[in-house]
Amino acid sequence: MFSLAELGLGVAIGFFLYKPLHDNDTRTVNEIITVQAWFYRKLSVIFLVIGLILMAFLPLIFSDFEGPLWYAYATFALLLWEVLMSYLVNFRGLIFGANQNAYRLTINTQGVVIVKSLLQVAVMLYVDNPYPYYLLLEFIVSLIGIFILEYMINRDYPWLRPDLKQGRSLLKKHPEIIKKTKEIFVHKLAGVCAGNVAPLIIWKYTSLVVIAYYSNYTMVVANLNAISSAVFGSIGASIGNLVAEGNREKIFRFFWEFLALRNFVATIICFIIYNFSHPFIILWVGAESELDNITLLLITTTAFVSQSRATQDAFLAAKGLYQDVWAPIIEASLNIGCGILFGHFWGLPGVLLGTLISYIVIIVVWKLFFLFRTGFEISVWIYWRSYAKYLLVALLSIVVGTYLVRWSEPDYSSWGSFVLNASLYSIAFSSILLGIYLLMSDGARRMSLRFVEIGRKMVGRLRG
Repeated sequence: MFSLAELGLGVAIGFFLYKPLHDNDTRTVNEIITVQAWFYRKLSVIFLVIGLILMAFLPLIFSDFEGPLWYAYATFALLLWEVLMSYLVNFRGLIFGANQNAYRLTINTQGVVIVKSLLQVAVMLYVDNPYPYYLLLEFIVSLIGIFILEYMINRDYPWLRPDLKQGRSLLKKHPEIIKKTKEIFVHKLAGVCAGNVAPLIIWKYTSLVVIAYYSNYTMVVANLNAISSAVFGSIGASIGNLVAEGNREKIFRFFWEFLALRNFVATIICFIIYNFSHPFIILWVGAESELDNITLLLITTTAFVSQSRATQDAFLAAKGLYQDVWAPIIEASLNIGCGILFGHFWGLPGVLLGTLISYIVIIVVWKLFFLFRTGFEISVWIYWRSYAKYLLVALLSIVVGTYLVRWSEPDYSSWGSFVLNASLYSIAFSSILLGIYLLMSDGARRMSLRFVEIGRKMVGRLRG
């Protein structure tokens, strides 16, 4: 809800920061950040008022809660504090991401987060009445994070000084920010609507038990996607800076490199989902929670589209191409409409098929056409001729890999044997797939050379 409430301004601000940061235009950067700070200050007041009103109803909401009522107040107050700090203080961390320096912020804060998690585990295990101490650790780490951010901004961007008094006038000076924010908001709203309606459709045509079983599989997919997002999280800013340079040849060359990399990772993730989700679920919650193979195939295919779409999404975001506001509305309508129609006939697989159809129509067909026509200003058929190879390799490699895994009948009787066998098969599959990609794709070869060069630089720094 809070992500939606900021209307997409954070994404818009990130886009508008690429060019001035690339040109070292500190004045424009300050103006853009001032607009963000002014807008977020207004939002924080609204959230504070809503939060205080809700706190008055906590005794009613938690009337059946058996613990001390102040636990509810303290938890809610902490959540409200973290939301307010994200809008009043922590939002400035966006500049690190836009300037390809997000890793610096992560390095400086991740150690504190790990220590906090270990202390919280210790508190829960060894302290009587641990919850107050758990909350206290959360609050302390929140303060430490604010101090770290302040220190790093003063160190790396000492010139960053938003002037809230100028917020309204600067908003008029940069009307494109509001225009782009409105476009992004439509995209976000349609995605939120479709994502929240889908479980209701599944529940209508199946049961809460089936939803629980399905949620187990989506958790596996979500965690694999989270790992992928963590690995590729900083590349969006790199693409933004590349676009800011304006070198069409470099932009297009990197597109093919990134496309090869994302499809390579997507193929590996789908191999893992299709071959190891069943045994993982059986070990975790029991064989009765296993879904049928058709449903798993639809989950896997949708995961592939979601992973491979990251390439065009990154370049659309870097170029600020959000003006197709009708597209997410059509996508959400297809998702819901086809989900209701096919769910009536086929239950859960029908609902998932509706989602897949909406993805194919808008993400695979339209978004690529839109990027190539408006962003690259060339024919999309250039893309399809190359992408057909990746689709064919993904299909054949997963089919052959799945056959070999099942033919060898690996042991999944314990967690140890599952982790060992899943790891060995995944590594073998990835290694063979890498060889295929290097043989068939110029983009994959250039990207591999790029990684080798990065590795050499890192080794050189360690030795130095």
